[in-house]
Amino acid sequence: MAPNPTEAPNPTGAPSPAGPPVLAARPLVTIRGLSVTFPGQRALDGVDLDIRPGEVHALCGQNGSGKSTLIKVLSGFHKADPGAVIELPGDQELNFIHQDLGLVDALTVSENLALSERRRGRRSLAPVRKGPERARARALFRQLGADIDVRAEVGQLRAAERTMVALARAIQGWEGHGHGVLVLDEPTVALPPSEVRRLFTVVRQIRDQGAGVLFVSHRTEEVLELADQISVLRDGKLVATGARADWSAENLVKEIVGKELGDPPARAGDEGTVRLAVRGLRAAGVRDVSLDLRAGEILGIGGLVGSGMEDLPAALFGAVAIEAGTITVDDRPLPTRGHSPRAAMRRGFAFVPSDRGIQGIVLEHTIRENITLPALAPVRGRYGLSRSRERRDAAQWARNVELQGADLERPLMNLSGGNQQKVVIARWLRTSPRILLLHEPTQGVDVGAKAAIYALLARAAADGAAVLMVSTDSGDFEQIAHRVLLLEGGRVAEELTGADITQHQVNLRLLAVSPSSGAA
Repeated sequence: MAPNPTEAPNPTGAPSPAGPPVLAARPLVTIRGLSVTFPGQRALDGVDLDIRPGEVHALCGQNGSGKSTLIKVLSGFHKADPGAVIELPGDQELNFIHQDLGLVDALTVSENLALSERRRGRRSLAPVRKGPERARARALFRQLGADIDVRAEVGQLRAAERTMVALARAIQGWEGHGHGVLVLDEPTVALPPSEVRRLFTVVRQIRDQGAGVLFVSHRTEEVLELADQISVLRDGKLVATGARADWSAENLVKEIVGKELGDPPARAGDEGTVRLAVRGLRAAGVRDVSLDLRAGEILGIGGLVGSGMEDLPAALFGAVAIEAGTITVDDRPLPTRGHSPRAAMRRGFAFVPSDRGIQGIVLEHTIRENITLPALAPVRGRYGLSRSRERRDAAQWARNVELQGADLERPLMNLSGGNQQKVVIARWLRTSPRILLLHEPTQGVDVGAKAAIYALLARAAADGAAVLMVSTDSGDFEQIAHRVLLLEGGRVAEELTGADITQHQVNLRLLAVSPSSGAA
């Protein structure tokens, strides 16, 4: 039974759970009557929340529910409306890991840690000693169980390694005791299952030392695994809160979206002709990949960090140089020498990258401009670009991806990460691609939007597109993939079909694959 928001309020003022009473420990952070109003929008409306020592408190909700706004108020980025109360007693600290991590790519790992290192007493003006700085960084990563070169530039690290650097930076100085509150905003979006387990182990250690943790995630299975307390925001209001024991997966999803979700779309079939044939492909991170992708098929690509799965879609799209191998589209060879995104688009490719902020969108442009940018011909009039056609076209695609109530003239940088992802997907589906490449298509997207994205991809496949989907979320495969290829060491190690395509089986096989099992 889910927590019931209609019951009498508990002493904190938040909706009461239908279960054991709330913990009695004094909160590390107390929030009362938190409202935030932007022009034409009330982002938060009278929210009460407590974060207690020795507790992981998960905050859930769809994109636009107010989660990011609440975090930005705690970090000082946004101001609350008059009347709100936020108490942080004593010398407690708030430390944040944001979705964009906030690292300095041009600096080394140890230099990033040193930028925020807590120093007691008077600050020294003496030059930084690199040896001790690196030694402290290595000791911290040993505590996290992470093997990261502290001399490497952060910009050269993989996504999972960058997340571990951000976590190390946030907790340095906490060794052996809890000290304040750690705020984690979607920390697992770029992590494969093995790295998620490692992160959760560290978070539990921090909790057990007496710290409070505010954990924000769209992945309900992670929330149910990690959290001690769960609260749900919907349309800026706190609609339910309660202990983990009071929640089921079904009720949590229902509270998040405000309704029951329908069945996922049917899996795509594989009866179509081979649309994309790849043989012996070699590129950065890809050693020797061969595969066939049929029209009407959704092919999942999985793997652990460094397996080559992260690099495959960029190589196919021409974003990185191809060293060897052949690519054939509809039985016509695609020249690999000088292969480029422009050439790929001419042959019907579309690419939704994982790093949307750098590769997928123009943050300073409006929603309308971002949606229509890849293909302007359909919105041209007699005298050039037709703004009315463009607005109608963009509005239709905003509705298709459930970008509800969006002002199309709003700069994309003002949208949440999940809504930005919807825009990236909309802009490429709008081109009616023959081959759709996606890297982490549901990254940072809530459960309601996931269902909409699954339906869109299933519809694209049903219309004849060949879909290749790279994901670290094995739930994506379980929902819509017809086949799954697992990569290891830059090669295909295993193929899963039919009843084997479940989250459990995919994760199990990922941990079992080894270099010796890779296909030549």
